[in-house]
Amino acid sequence: MKKQLYLAATAALVAVAPHAIQAEQPTPNEGNQEAPLTATTASPLPMVAHDFISQKRVSSRAELDSLAYLTAEQKEEFKKQIEVAQSEIEVDNALFAAKKANIQALKDEESETVEKAIMIFRDIRQLPELTDASLYDGQMYTWSAIGDMLDGYLQSFYSLNPEIDANLTNQELARRLSNLYNAFHYGTMEYIARDLEQKHKQFPDNQEL
Repeated sequence: MKKQLYLAATAALVAVAPHAIQAEQPTPNEGNQEAPLTATTASPLPMVAHDFISQKRVSSRAELDSLAYLTAEQKEEFKKQIEVAQSEIEVDNALFAAKKANIQALKDEESETVEKAIMIFRDIRQLPELTDASLYDGQMYTWSAIGDMLDGYLQSFYSLNPEIDANLTNQELARRLSNLYNAFHYGTMEYIARDLEQKHKQFPDNQEL
């Protein structure tokens, strides 16, 4: 009888034990939970001044190389100035000086053409306009279409100022150079036509004219 009671009690204890063990396990305290550790990315360090100036020199040398009217020797001289510059302002000043020299080099290169164009327009104004359409119909039409613009074409180049226009692009400088040559060529054609017409009037029997 005792043996039967012992076996029954043991069976009951085994049945209850898992629940008792589960109840005794501590539950996590949500209020005291620590935040999980997460990897953090360090903020990049600010670029040091030396690296910034080095990059500034590189970009300035590239811009200097693009200047269309400086000689190779001039570019090398300005590159030396950029290389020894110790601040952003000094680099900018060296590049700006190169840009001014670029404008001046273009003006110097075309100074003879400018002087010729100025003389042609002065001489045109001293001659009467064309009247003989039988001989100069094409030139009369051309001059009526663009004659009034040619002074502006010439002025757009003549007025180039290295101090003011240093930052003009190569494309803009090429456009102004094209304006100069348009003024020179069309002005020359008009002058020749007017001069010939006056000579025809003075020497109507001259077949060579």
